[in-house]
Amino acid sequence: MKWLNEGWAVYNEHLFLEKFYGDSTYRKRVRDNHDLVLRKAHVDDDSYLPVSGVPSEYTYGTTVYKKGGDMIHTLRYYMGDSLFFHCVKNYLADFAFQNATTAQLRDYLSQCSGINLNDYFNDWIYAPGFSHFSIEWKQTLATTGSGLLVNMLIRQRSNHTTHFYNNVPVKISYFDTQWNRTDEVVNVSGECTSHSSLLSFEPVYIALDFDQKLQDAISDEWKIIRNQGSYDFGTARTIVNVNSVSDSSLLRVEYNWVRPEPMKNRIEGLHLHDKHYWTFDGINLENLSANVRFDYYGNDNSLDAPFISNSEDSIIMLYRANSDSDWVFVDSFSVSPGSNLNDKLGYVTVYNIRKGQYTFGIYNSAVTDTSTKEGDCQFNSIVEAKIGDKAFKLFPNPSTDMVTIAFERNIFNRASIYNLVGRRFIEQIILPDSDHFNWQLSDMENGSYLVTLTAISGNRFSKILIKQ
Repeated sequence: MKWLNEGWAVYNEHLFLEKFYGDSTYRKRVRDNHDLVLRKAHVDDDSYLPVSGVPSEYTYGTTVYKKGGDMIHTLRYYMGDSLFFHCVKNYLADFAFQNATTAQLRDYLSQCSGINLNDYFNDWIYAPGFSHFSIEWKQTLATTGSGLLVNMLIRQRSNHTTHFYNNVPVKISYFDTQWNRTDEVVNVSGECTSHSSLLSFEPVYIALDFDQKLQDAISDEWKIIRNQGSYDFGTARTIVNVNSVSDSSLLRVEYNWVRPEPMKNRIEGLHLHDKHYWTFDGINLENLSANVRFDYYGNDNSLDAPFISNSEDSIIMLYRANSDSDWVFVDSFSVSPGSNLNDKLGYVTVYNIRKGQYTFGIYNSAVTDTSTKEGDCQFNSIVEAKIGDKAFKLFPNPSTDMVTIAFERNIFNRASIYNLVGRRFIEQIILPDSDHFNWQLSDMENGSYLVTLTAISGNRFSKILIKQ
């Protein structure tokens, strides 16, 4: 249980910086340490290892020390500052001058805090690798007198994990046009998690884990850009050169430590990067004119080896706006390999950057493309059904136990309730001459659903139902 000593010692170094030099210094140290772990722990220790129970020959390795400290930052977030510091101090006092195991720490902190930490330890401590969280799909719908309903699908992907994480408290941040921020936390489990929020404003930017509390498979940095100049995004591995800015912009760059999805319409001989891609997002980016430098490192055990295995003049840059789009060649970019075309070191400059995802591509006809799409987190097409304002009435909405659906006679012949990933919960036949019916909702979880009535003509009409 070496990490109980050395991992916590590393994290105490972070706490020292926080205490004496402030939050920004602490955040930078945590961010740099996390990036080091993502980049080097599996190289130094010859594989992706869990923090607890590493083989004896790696007892003094990067996983035990650096990843151990890295994971404690996330434990602090799970528990909250008050309970974290209170319970850790009590644990140290109660186990002073004694041996302790990871299981004892888990059980003690769970009992002290009243928070079941089994999932945290199973996911972040006992298992190797890192999980990755992203918004796969989002939709904003107007509701009658209730504001705006924001639906989204949060996708979980794996960077050498053995399972999908469970009950991860992912914070979602909604920003309005004045940069005001509204936060909420959703528990994410499995590959796909649907979530809906009722807001009083239309968000211009939605971010997951904006404050970098989850030490997942992402290195990200954000900056407020007000002036021309060069902005180094550090662990996100980009340099943004701003040519002009007409209004203050917030730019967040994510370096995603999972491979990009394959092209939908593949080009023979063209391969996307097999380890990472970038995401650019933020506020007022339309007011920003900027070029971005993406460095590549293809030598030895560097980030882009062995992806860059032949001449650097085969490197290109690809872009897609979102997960629904296909990868396309960037409109304007240049490759700067330096004086040595074979050292696999250089950079790509993309001109006129915009929101979306970017990745390296390379032409290599000697290698067969065997990449496949990981899972399927798509919404059912029923979500695209027409939102009927007058076709039928749905009340009360929001509802707790029962909802009434009312309509004109002899229009509809079938009614269904779907969740927002297309799973059908209820379906019933509408009898001729019927003008209403009631549905019991007590067995359904709280959240947003789609009530769809199918007309005799075959047309479908839908309304959002909120169960609370």
